[in-house]
Amino acid sequence: MWKHVLPPATRDLYCSLAQAEPDAVRRWLAFLAGLHDLGKATPGFQGQEAAQRQRLRERGWVLPRGAARAHDALGLMILHGMLRAQVPDQLEGTVALDLATVIAAHHGVPGPPRTAMAAERHLGNAAWEAARLELFGALLGLSGVSGQPMPDGLAHPSRALLSLLGGLVRVADWLASQTSEHAPQPPRTDETTYTELARQRAVEAARSADWGKVPPPVADFEELFGFPPNALQRRVASLAGPVKAPSLVLIEAPTGSGKTEAALHLAHQWLRHGHQAGVYLALPTQATSAAMHERLCAYPGLPDSPLCHAGTLGSPAARLLERTGVGTVDQALLAVLSDQQAWVRLLGLANKIVILDEVHAYDAYTSGLLGRLLQWLAALNCSVIMLSATLPEAQRAELLQAYGGMAAPTQIAYPRVTLATGTYEEVAPLPSTSQRRVHLRHLAGQDNLPCELLSQLDGGGCAAVVCNTVGGAQAMYCRLRCAMHGTDVALSLVHGRYPQTLREERERHLLRCFGKGAERPGKAIVVATQVVEQSLDLDFDLLVTELAPVDALLQRLGRLQRHERPRPPALQGPQAWFLAPPLDGDGLPDFGASAAVYDEYVLLRTWQLLQGRSGLMLPADTQPLVEACYAPPDEAELAGPLAARLDAAAHRLQARLQAQVYASLWRADGSPAAGGLAVGTAGALATRWDDLPALQVVCLQQCDGECRIAGTSLCVPLEGPNGEAPAEGAVASLLRHAITIRGHEALHGALLRARPESWRHLPALQRLTPLLLDSDLTARLGDMRVRLDAELGLVTA
Repeated sequence: MWKHVLPPATRDLYCSLAQAEPDAVRRWLAFLAGLHDLGKATPGFQGQEAAQRQRLRERGWVLPRGAARAHDALGLMILHGMLRAQVPDQLEGTVALDLATVIAAHHGVPGPPRTAMAAERHLGNAAWEAARLELFGALLGLSGVSGQPMPDGLAHPSRALLSLLGGLVRVADWLASQTSEHAPQPPRTDETTYTELARQRAVEAARSADWGKVPPPVADFEELFGFPPNALQRRVASLAGPVKAPSLVLIEAPTGSGKTEAALHLAHQWLRHGHQAGVYLALPTQATSAAMHERLCAYPGLPDSPLCHAGTLGSPAARLLERTGVGTVDQALLAVLSDQQAWVRLLGLANKIVILDEVHAYDAYTSGLLGRLLQWLAALNCSVIMLSATLPEAQRAELLQAYGGMAAPTQIAYPRVTLATGTYEEVAPLPSTSQRRVHLRHLAGQDNLPCELLSQLDGGGCAAVVCNTVGGAQAMYCRLRCAMHGTDVALSLVHGRYPQTLREERERHLLRCFGKGAERPGKAIVVATQVVEQSLDLDFDLLVTELAPVDALLQRLGRLQRHERPRPPALQGPQAWFLAPPLDGDGLPDFGASAAVYDEYVLLRTWQLLQGRSGLMLPADTQPLVEACYAPPDEAELAGPLAARLDAAAHRLQARLQAQVYASLWRADGSPAAGGLAVGTAGALATRWDDLPALQVVCLQQCDGECRIAGTSLCVPLEGPNGEAPAEGAVASLLRHAITIRGHEALHGALLRARPESWRHLPALQRLTPLLLDSDLTARLGDMRVRLDAELGLVTA
């Protein structure tokens, strides 16, 4: 792996952390990784199979009854003792335990050594101990470290080095476990023959790990994207492009200003310096990452990059090992939680340029995790580029400080770019787009909306109606479908609760009709959820939206008259209609289902800020609105019921955040340089409130002993003939028709009980559950009725 898998920049990082020359680091890493399965040299593990038990007993080995088989826990105990005994002058008390933990870990982090496992029944008699010592010594010799001092960085390892060691061991174990390609060793092979054959097979396995090469960097912007850079992109390149040390760049600018292209061009400038191992572009959701992946594939100078999120085939953690990738931010955030593959994720991110797009879309909990991730990325020699259209000043300072920047107060107004290293920070203004006034109209209720839209579009135009929930979008579409029947208005619906294939088809239709340079229909209305809010380059003449947090509203406004094109006479200037929520007896808004998606406190503050406004000046109003929404309200602003409701909502928000406590990968202060190993397991990671709980389902119907994917003619087996997981082709088909359902706790529990046991052990299917439908494409689960509709998607009631 050192020669054939790890890029040069990552090898340099190992050497820097271990404080030793490359050859010494390679040998010590090989020795430590080779100890991974030493826990298998125990009676319980070796005696699992009857024929093997017989052979061992014939040769005089003692196999006690009831011996433990958990080779990870046994390996931790054995290695802890051996490392302390064999290198006592170099390893401090906790170091041997930390090294043993990352070496012996298989499926998660094993617990601390258990006294009960030290019994001879589990570890075996003196003969077993002698055999393990012989293996330990053989590895010392084969690795070439026998009698050599352990490098100081390994004898006093940082959290970063321990994590990278753990990731290296796990990936090496994956490669070595691909036994289907190798015949077993012949019996009684002598050590020399065995070693040589093992070396050959190791080289073959390492070369088979085709995780790609660092893409050839392209310095010329136009060669990358096929069009010349704008003023913002030129400014970012000139400020940060020459910087060679790992750095953080934060670009704050309005939607549609070209931040993503600026970031990718900057990443290629940095790749030319040769200090980084690749690029990972992270977005908030599967929808935004899939849209970005398709967008990047259209650029002529960018390499093909795999898509990395929980809905893709294969292990997302393994996909992070690719040199370039596009995916969800949770795949990176799981690296700083006690996820089973946390160390592999950290190894995959090490020395990369990590681009964090749409940073404003993360809630307060995820922003806290993002700060932890930035600490780790700085420790792993990563450069980071963060992109945001709307970022509160306090959050901006926290993120800069987490990476190691000084986060000094700045007088530079939005839009701006910040360059930060551990010792240096510069903030520069970005060229601002021309100011434009967006006319606001507040509509009370939705009853008159169809007539209002028909009247407004009488002379032509394209409108987007954005709802906060899938159910709300489906209901809105049905209402408009009745009203538009017989008219020349093209009506469409897009949200996240379609099978993946249909969802992608609808999103492509959106881009064809409303993207940059599209041949748009004369009159059209798109009903959508937040899927149109981010990363899709869409342009509408009129926006209608339910109330959402102010930063989300600003994102939606970014899809309003985004590009230069002729506009209908009645829509010469940008217009946004807000669907005002109904008021209760105190004159305060009832947010209904929206309060299950967004926190009520933020919705209340947004509602309060927009009262009486007939227009917005953008981008001038962007930063003041965001600051006002997320800052504590002025007491002078509050009176009566509003003050009491805001106070109650603020307390609920704080309690909700405190309830979302997940075990961090490291104890103590959670920094990469301090603390001991944690032993918990991670819960599901949410990047939005409405991701709790979230479940992927695939709708199926019975089909001659197999199951037909609902709405198609494709039949697949749920399991193999012996109860094993389905074959790769069937898995790919199931994932291509998966639907994500959020927020229905009762449905969540009922569906989990229907998941085949074999699916639980296959990474690609661990989050997928079959949903069996009747002949009319419906199912009843408890008190809930579910229906798959070709036009509406999955409907719940």
